[in-house]
Parts: sequence; structure tokens; C-alpha cells
Amino acid sequence: MPSNNKNEQKTPGRKGKGPAGPSKQSFSANDTVTVADKDRAAQIEEMKQNIQSRKYAIKELKWDNAKDAAKIAKLEQLEI
Repeated sequence: MPSNNKNEQKTPGRKGKGPAGPSKQSFSANDTVTVADKDRAAQIEEMKQNIQSRKYAIKELKWDNAKDAAKIAKLEQLEI
């Protein structure tokens, strides 16, 4: 049952969203980086490089397709 206390303030926009968590993650000088952290960072970097190389390969394929399409268009013009 809602209270009739006029001094009580409600927080708008938080209804049904669960508890508010910490706004920032803080690190102290005593935090250590483990070998697992370094391994995970290396895996992430490798994944980023794989994504970049795949993006480049896709661009090359699109360029090759565009060149092939131009060749086909020229051949079709010659056949007419």
C-alpha cells in the first residue's frame, strides 16, 4: 500500500528494472593481472585481427565480383 508521506521521494524511471549497480568499476593499485587475463587478452586481440582479415577478404571478393560483372557486361554488348 502506498504511503502518504509527502517527504518520501520516488526515483523516476527505475520501476521494474532491478537494483541499480555500481556506476563505475574501480581498480586499486593492488589489483594483479593474472596469466589467464593475459591469455584472454591475447585471444581477444587474435580474434580482432581475424575479423579485420575477413573484412579485407570480403572487400577483395566484392571488388573481384565487380570486375567480373564489368567483363560480363562488355561481353554481352559484343554479342548483341
